[in-house]
Amino acid sequence: MRDKPAYKSVLHYYVGEVEEMKVSDLIKKEPVCTTQASTIYDVCKLMKDNSIGLVVIVESNGPRTPVGVVSERDVIRAVAERRSLESPAWDIATKDVIKVHPDDDVGNAAMIMGINGTRHLLVVDDSGRLEGVVSVRDIISEKSVISAITHAYFTESLDKYSSTATAH
Repeated sequence: MRDKPAYKSVLHYYVGEVEEMKVSDLIKKEPVCTTQASTIYDVCKLMKDNSIGLVVIVESNGPRTPVGVVSERDVIRAVAERRSLESPAWDIATKDVIKVHPDDDVGNAAMIMGINGTRHLLVVDDSGRLEGVVSVRDIISEKSVISAITHAYFTESLDKYSSTATAH
């Protein structure tokens, strides 16, 4: 059994139904994966061909267990450092990836992205097998999430304004 995060979703505080939306609800397609043997060029081609901004690096044997990711930002950094496109993608990969569970709520996933400054989260099951990737775009394309964020923002702004106005 997995532990729940120590914090509640900010969105859940304002609009409870967002908590009922699970990360698994946002997974619309299979994640694009490669192995540590791929080159930077190979990863760039996967990104272009699939119109994506992140490729997951998985173990080459056994189940789809993620060991790293290569994002557009990683590729840009590599190009700026004048790395060869034939260099291993593993050399530029982010190895300390942030993962969520399919049953985690979308509000917490959004908060994790914001806190960590990331655009993607890997979704893994209890055994660590890759189930999918959730992006900021996936989250903001959900109307209920946008409504909750808007409501939370305006409620918080009104609370701050009213407390400032009454203090004077």
